Amino acid sequence: MLAPRTNTARLILIRIDPTGRSWTLDNCRTNADVYTIAPFTPDNINNWTASGQNLPAPVDSNGTLADHIAFLGSASTPSSTGATGTATITFTDGNTQQIPIVLPDWTLNNNTFTPAGGNTIVATGTYRNLNTGTTENQNTYLYTTTDTRLLDNGQPLPTTGQQIASITLPNNTAIHIFAIAVN
Repeated sequence: MLAPRTNTARLILIRIDPTGRSWTLDNCRTNADVYTIAPFTPDNINNWTASGQNLPAPVDSNGTLADHIAFLGSASTPSSTGATGTATITFTDGNTQQIPIVLPDWTLNNNTFTPAGGNTIVATGTYRNLNTGTTENQNTYLYTTTDTRLLDNGQPLPTTGQQIASITLPNNTAIHIFAIAVN
């Protein structure tokens, strides 16, 4: 899941809420970027329910040092303002950066809301899977946050040296992070 943007992606089954509802999407693209997400299986939940987890640093597959970060996700909250929290980026020199995350509800509350937080819809489903094995006609959405410039102690990262050491997710279990991208 901590994959950089790559040239191909396939989203298989995405489980989003505690009742077992999920959706299926293919080819999740943001402009020319593609996120890769692991398939969901009972042994491999393919998203983090944000609860303060400390994650290793994502690495750009081209070897380019990170200067921006974005989060791919959705929220399981029927709020017009979305689910909010703050991720903490820790750099290799020990400095940190706080990055606010706002993610809209995965169904936009039955399409009664618009995406909160300036996020971009990157994938749309036309139904959701129910835990009964049936489907329900309900649009579902996956979002990307806007790219945030990485700043170490208030300064752009140098072209050599400092990089992300880890990412600590917010403490808000309504936030579901599927991938973190750096570029």
